[in-house]
Amino acid sequence: NAMTKRRNKHKGNRPCIESSEDPIEKHEEIERKEEKNEPQTQLERLMNYDFFKSVGIDVEYIDHGPSFEESEKGMYFDEITAFLAPFIAHFNKSMARKDTLENVVKLFDKHMEDHKKEKEELMKTIGIDRIILPTIPLLLSVNEIWAWNRMETTHELFPIFACHPFVRPFAVFLDRFDTTREAILLLVYSVKDQTVLAMEHKMLNPYPTCWGCETQFGTFACGGCGVGKYCSKECQLSHWREKHKQACPTMVCKDIQVYYYK
Repeated sequence: NAMTKRRNKHKGNRPCIESSEDPIEKHEEIERKEEKNEPQTQLERLMNYDFFKSVGIDVEYIDHGPSFEESEKGMYFDEITAFLAPFIAHFNKSMARKDTLENVVKLFDKHMEDHKKEKEELMKTIGIDRIILPTIPLLLSVNEIWAWNRMETTHELFPIFACHPFVRPFAVFLDRFDTTREAILLLVYSVKDQTVLAMEHKMLNPYPTCWGCETQFGTFACGGCGVGKYCSKECQLSHWREKHKQACPTMVCKDIQVYYYK
C-alpha cells in the first residue's frame, strides 16, 4: 500500500491533455489490435510509447525519498491507521491487488460493514457524517504511479512527468481529495499492470491555500471540478473570471468514481 502526499501542483493553470475514452476499454482495444496487427490511432500509439524510457528515465529506480516523515503526519494519522489496519492487512495478504477495482471496492464494503462501531467512532473523531472512497483507473504503470505520488515539485524530473498526458488525471485526482477529510483511502488501478493500489490518506492537508488571494485558507471547493479551493465566494468569483473559468473544465476527470459510506 501507499500513502498520499500533500501537494498543490497546478494551481489551476496547467493545460490538460487527456483521453476522453475509458482507460480499461481502450487498453483492451489496443491489445486486440496488436494481436491482429491492425493500424492504431495516435492515442493508441502514445499509450504503447514508453515516454519515460525515451528520455532516459527508469521510473523503477527513481529516488523519491521516504514514505513519510513524522512532521507530515496528518491530524488523524493514528486513528485512520488503526481503522484501516484490518483492511490493509487482508488486502496485502490476499491477491486483492491483482483483482479488479470493483472487487476491491466490495472488499472495502465488507470492511465497513464488519467495523460499524469503529467507523462511527472514527467519523465522530474526525467530525464528519460520512466516509468516501475515491477510485480511478490510470493508464500508468505501478512504478510510474509511485514515482509521481511521492515526487516534489522541486524534483528535477517533475517537469518531465508533468508533460505526460496520462499523469494529468492522477494529479487532478490527488489535488481534488488532498484536503477532503471524508476520504481516508484512495484506490488507484494501474491498467498497464492490472494492479490495484490502496493509498491510505493519512497525511491530510486540512489547510489548503486559497487559489484566489493565495493568503487565506481555502475552506471550500469549486463546485465544477472540486479541485480549486477558496476562502470566500468573492475570491472564487474573482479567480473564476481571471483564470479558473478556462482551467476548470480541464480538471474534471470523468474516470473518477466515488463511493459513499454513512
